[in-house]
Amino acid sequence: MTRLVKMFRWALPLIFGIGALAFAGLQPALGQESLPPPAGPQGALAADNTLNICANAAALPYTSEESATPGFQLELHHAIAVALDRRESVTWVHNRRAANRLQCGGWMSRIVAPNMLRTEGQHLTEPYMGTGFVIVRKAGASTRFESLAALLAEPEFRAGGRVGIFLGAWIGGVVERNGVKTAGYIEQQDIIESVLRGEIAAGIVRREDAGWYLRQHPGSLAVIDMYKLDPDFRWDVAMGLRKSNPALLAQINGVLERFRADGTLQAITEKYGFPYLPPYQSH
Repeated sequence: MTRLVKMFRWALPLIFGIGALAFAGLQPALGQESLPPPAGPQGALAADNTLNICANAAALPYTSEESATPGFQLELHHAIAVALDRRESVTWVHNRRAANRLQCGGWMSRIVAPNMLRTEGQHLTEPYMGTGFVIVRKAGASTRFESLAALLAEPEFRAGGRVGIFLGAWIGGVVERNGVKTAGYIEQQDIIESVLRGEIAAGIVRREDAGWYLRQHPGSLAVIDMYKLDPDFRWDVAMGLRKSNPALLAQINGVLERFRADGTLQAITEKYGFPYLPPYQSH
């Protein structure tokens, strides 16, 4: 089993959408919010004409209930619904257990990687984007490294500097095998802010979180794009549907392919501070 596949045991509920707050102590759900049906003869749409997804109400840059900044996943969900002439519906959840209990219609982000087992009952679209991990340091720090091992050989790490990671992440073992200690965090932003406060020497976070932070705080971080250097730091993303059919999947795949070609996906992701990456499987 590869390191990347092992990563999904913790990363699947965290990497996108509902997972950004999948932790104990949070309320299970905020209920469901749907757009009103369009006026006129098409107003009474059947339930199967609604494109429903589960999403976290406070997980920017992925999803948010804030209308001004709904997150790139909800903007993509809206664009797909419009392209397919369907109503859109969002079920707000705060943890993975609630999402499973509510039997969500779909999710905007499901991981696709070599040797990754498909979750029973899910129907995945073709991957529509690639993503991965980056390493963040204080602004001005060097970013010219060809590997994680080369970075961790720097004097500040040999002198006891720690690397912030998501709590329990597989990457912690990789770091520690290089003789460097780690510090575990529950929130990606906490990792970034600990780097800026000098509490840790570097942090490993998702590229979307680093881009969103830099959009709000330009020039505050030095970023090493580890996903470009090491296949274990990257994966593809697809849309997952609980109930689907070949015709619907084909329609969504066609829309996603058009959005890749016409720049729609690029425009959406760049609004949230990170450039669009095509799926690695299509390279």
